[in-house]
Amino acid sequence: MLSPKFFSKYHLYVLLGLFCVLVGISLLIDPNFDKMQFRGMRAVTSFLILLILIFYGRSINKRIKLHLLLYGLSSVFTIWYENEWAAVASLVLSFLAMLASIWEIFPRLVFKRMHYLIVSALLAVSIINGWLLYSFIDILSQSINSYYIVASIYLSTGTFFILTVLAFIYYNEANTSTSLVFVFYLIFLIFAEVFRGAGYYQVIDSVLGQYFARVLLVTATLLLYHYSLLKVKGVKI
Repeated sequence: MLSPKFFSKYHLYVLLGLFCVLVGISLLIDPNFDKMQFRGMRAVTSFLILLILIFYGRSINKRIKLHLLLYGLSSVFTIWYENEWAAVASLVLSFLAMLASIWEIFPRLVFKRMHYLIVSALLAVSIINGWLLYSFIDILSQSINSYYIVASIYLSTGTFFILTVLAFIYYNEANTSTSLVFVFYLIFLIFAEVFRGAGYYQVIDSVLGQYFARVLLVTATLLLYHYSLLKVKGVKI
């Protein structure tokens, strides 16, 4: 019988099994002809991990659960992404999900520990990343006819940018496997969103872009699951 102890004892096997199932099902669906099913699997990924964490009980951080709930709801609205207001709702919910992740790590930061060289490096990386994100959105905006969608993309992307800076500060200060997993979760999630947008708006090959985005998204979600359980006693890395 499945129990929290089972998920802890066979943690890495559970991760591998979930990855194979979620990615395997997604790759069997054509993202352009079976849009509802393919996009629906995006929501299933978030809600499934959310249910597993709820199964663990109160020991799992509620902010991570909130992120998964909001991101799952955002994914539900992507099913009707061709509708302007569904697209806006999806992006706004994604923005709120990122705020939940910011809320997760911000209280852990102690900025007094930062060296001025690290601050300078983070500032340089932030400027470069900000410029790259702006350039990418500028390319996408040429294929988008809605001002509200473009504005929502900027809003959602802005929180990704802020969260990236905070995540690197978090890792620099904590320097633990847990903080490193959080950084990798965020990196995979950002690239998943980039490839999803590039594939959807046909900046790159549409099918391959969306498939690659799905693999990255599942990986990111499982890393967040891993990050959450690293704080639970008995989980093996």
